Order: sequence, then structure tokens, then C-alpha cells
Amino acid sequence: MKILSRIFLSIILVFSFSCTKLETAYNFAPRLSTNFLDKYFDFSSDRYDKVKAAIEKDFKDNKALFKESLVKRLTALQELNGKKELTAEKVDEIMKDYRVLQAEVVEKFKPSLRELIINMTQEELRHIKKESEEQYEKNFETLNDKEKLIKKQMKTFERNMESIFDDVTAEQEKLFSDFVEQNYSFYKAQLEFRKSYLTKLESLFNKKEEMFDAAVKYYSGDNSVKSKEFLTKHLEFQKNLNVFFQKLWISLNDKQREEFRKTLVELKKEIEDLK
Repeated sequence: MKILSRIFLSIILVFSFSCTKLETAYNFAPRLSTNFLDKYFDFSSDRYDKVKAAIEKDFKDNKALFKESLVKRLTALQELNGKKELTAEKVDEIMKDYRVLQAEVVEKFKPSLRELIINMTQEELRHIKKESEEQYEKNFETLNDKEKLIKKQMKTFERNMESIFDDVTAEQEKLFSDFVEQNYSFYKAQLEFRKSYLTKLESLFNKKEEMFDAAVKYYSGDNSVKSKEFLTKHLEFQKNLNVFFQKLWISLNDKQREEFRKTLVELKKEIEDLK
């Protein structure tokens, strides 16, 4: 049920479309989220309308709150962009704030998540299980080939770097490639955790309130839902990720920092202009 996170991620992703009018993108996001969920749940027309209405309401009700929250975080990034050095403590602070934002998004979208979970039918459960298992098989196939995984991750990294900094250097590509290889075992553990958690949620189908609570904790990043073994690996991954971001920040050249400055200015203005 990883795909449920698309509801919550849409609110974050929509603000990354710096080349798109954010007002239009924000208004389109509920439909994008509903259509994506429909692919996995195969809603009846009545269920589709109810889920869509719930998601639209959450987007509408929380626009001002997310606008304020993201402007505050963009302002902090603007201040940070003037510094070429980045301490490990500052990176840790930024990453913790990202996890706070994740929990905030989930909290604000609990009404639409409740509509999705509490009224889920057996047919929808069977469909999502089938779709998810097919996706897991594809992902495990990629993970079993380290070079294939690195190549796939690298494409995403390069795309993100170019959209934010308008460039990526050979040094930065090497940093990321080394990071993916260093954490290869974690990617496998993460996918196994997601698959096992889907099984747990399925087991709670006849206890919908418990299923809902478990889903909220899962998408909020609550450590209580993780096994001791996976939590240990996850904490190690986060530590490695912090080190990677610190090295990446130091590696940014003047041109990249200037592009980042422009990106932040444009993005912040568009968010502030949201009605």
C-alpha cells in the first residue's frame, strides 16, 4: 500500500513544478491523486466520487497551512544557500524537519485516508494486492542487479539535480553512485519491509480502525511500526544520507548555487501568490 503515500506526496511534489503555474498545479493535484489511486484500487464510480471529494476537501482546507509551512522552509533554505559549509548538525536538523513535514502532511490528510481505509471493499483489497505484488516483483528484479539499481537511481538523481541546480558534476555523480552502493543492502531491506507491512495491513481488514491507525503510523514514518532489525538499518541509512548531503552541499559550485538561489526565489514567490 505504498501508493497511498501519493495522496500525501502530491502536496509536496506540486511545489516542485517550478516551471508550472502553482495555482493550476495545486488545483489539479487532487484529480492526479485520485486517478493514481483508482489505478491500484479499481474504484466503483460511487467510491471514486467519494474518495475524490475527500481528497479535494483536504487540499482545499489545508492550502493556507501548507503555504505558510513551505514559505517558512524555503526562507530557511535561502539563508542556508549563502553558506558554503554545512555542519553535520545542520544537516541532521534539516532532515528531522523533513520528517516533521511528512508527519504534518499525513495529519492534514487523515480525513481522506480514513475515507479510503474505513470504506475499503474486498474487491479493492484484492486489486491493490495484485497490483502491489506485480510492482514488488519488478522492484526486486531491479534490486537483484546492483548495476541496474545504481543506473536507475542515478537517472533520478541527475534529473533532480538539473531541475534544482541546472547541472550535475562528475564529482557529484560519483558521490551519489558511492552512496547507493554503500546502502545497497538497505534498499532491499526497505522493499521487504514495505511488502511485509502491506501484509500486516491486509490482516487488519476486518478491524478497520486498527488498519487506519496502522496506516497513519506507517506513512508518518513512525518508528514503532518497524522491526528492531529494520529500524537499525534505517537509522544507519539516515546517518549515511546525512553525510552524503553534507558532501553534496560542499561540492556545489558557484553556478549551481546561483541557480538554486533563483529556483528558491521563483518558487517562494509562486507559493506566496497562491490564493
